[in-house]
Amino acid sequence: MNIGRLIGQYDPTAMTVDATGSPPIDRQELVWAAALDARDHVRSFVRIAMGGVSVAEVHLVPLLHVAVSVAADRMLLVHSHPTGDLTVSDEDRNLTRAVLNAATTCGITLVDHYIVAPDGRSISLVEAGYLAPAGTPRGLRAAQ
Repeated sequence: MNIGRLIGQYDPTAMTVDATGSPPIDRQELVWAAALDARDHVRSFVRIAMGGVSVAEVHLVPLLHVAVSVAADRMLLVHSHPTGDLTVSDEDRNLTRAVLNAATTCGITLVDHYIVAPDGRSISLVEAGYLAPAGTPRGLRAAQ
């Protein structure tokens, strides 16, 4: 999945140069939730949080509302690292764990969590081995 293109399509202001001379994705952590249908087509893609250079506070209710409001049973979590460093941090794993637990309680499958850099590069926590793929016993795996 091309996460940079997804952000550009659904939240173009995140990538657009503004009065500061740079786009928001270059300056602050942004967090999005995507609600997916059974074929993984995007039904809704919403920016749910904006933070500073190294942190964004995410509230679980608005995040889950993105999927619940369109009766989606699958979702993606996406957030930016303005520094461009795609290293998965303890905070990233903690956020994934919290979202995974809350989503599971609501009957929603967290398909993946992507971290994206301002230049469009991204890392999938499933592909990196931190999050078990959907359809397998779910859970967050230890750092590799």
